[in-house]
Amino acid sequence: MEKISREIAEIKNNKGFAEAIAAYINKKCEKNHVFQERVNLEEKKLEECLKYIMSEVKKASGGAISVAATDKEVFKLVDDYYTKDHSEIKIDEGVQARAQAPAEKKEETYAKGDPPEKVEVKKPEKKSILTKKVKERDPLIDNQVSVFDLLG
Repeated sequence: MEKISREIAEIKNNKGFAEAIAAYINKKCEKNHVFQERVNLEEKKLEECLKYIMSEVKKASGGAISVAATDKEVFKLVDDYYTKDHSEIKIDEGVQARAQAPAEKKEETYAKGDPPEKVEVKKPEKKSILTKKVKERDPLIDNQVSVFDLLG
């Protein structure tokens, strides 16, 4: 559908979610001409549909920090959005329909002559295995006769 295709092009973030919803809408429009007429209404917008889905899922979660829904639940909400009158749709404006994409990893490149900076890693000091100090010999003990001296 042309209208949905235009609306997909306008969406900047969370494009994968929007494309999945658009694919469902297009498939349903092929089978149901009444649904297609509802989708073509100017007051019905894909971006607003996404907000409606997020709003309803958030309401159902009971205020949880993160939420999830099955594909059946989401597609039912899409059907609700496009089949209900615009006045019946209540969207919580505090809910955002856009997920923040993960930050892109910046890949570092180096010129041929510029090697990457070396990072010094401090190695732990080696400790001696013998940590006890050897006692000095006592001359009185050294002069005593031992059992082994008698055998000799």
